[in-house]
Amino acid sequence: MSLPKRFVDEVKNQMKQNVQPCKRESDKNVVCIPYVKGASKPLSRALRLLGIGTVFKPYRTIGNSISKPKDPTPANVQRGVIHKIPRSDCPASYIGETGRRRETRLEEHKHVVTYASHVTRLKTELVDHAWTMGHSFDFPAATTLEREDRWGLRKLLESWFVRRDTSVCNKNRGPLHKANTDIRDR
Repeated sequence: MSLPKRFVDEVKNQMKQNVQPCKRESDKNVVCIPYVKGASKPLSRALRLLGIGTVFKPYRTIGNSISKPKDPTPANVQRGVIHKIPRSDCPASYIGETGRRRETRLEEHKHVVTYASHVTRLKTELVDHAWTMGHSFDFPAATTLEREDRWGLRKLLESWFVRRDTSVCNKNRGPLHKANTDIRDR
């Protein structure tokens, strides 16, 4: 059986690039090369005549052909998020951040809003707004705007989202400098 010269040259070039010497001291005259159907056996015979043994390894294994993606983390259990809680009775919303699980922070908001008093109403802007305006928030409709593990960047992102959204009840606009307001919407 004769193989086309172009194919043989291409396989030789591939094998030159992928030749890896074996690790054991006793196998000095052995090379590990990728297996290529139709070309590996003739090459092995030719190398054997020169006193060089060959060991074949799969060019592509089943393991590296199958991707192993992780399941995405559900939004309610993600940590380090900027979240948005819409109001039930008007189009406005509240934007906040937490380094803990989102559902934990939302439960805290819900609890404090439910049991707010004139003392606890200043705890967060969300509670203050619910207490002074009488508005309620739609906690099940809360969404995650962004995820960021680093506290400083999370604060900047929260500030960016608060400044971008004109309908938020947040009074504190965050650490984002006013000079950056013109570039935030680009």
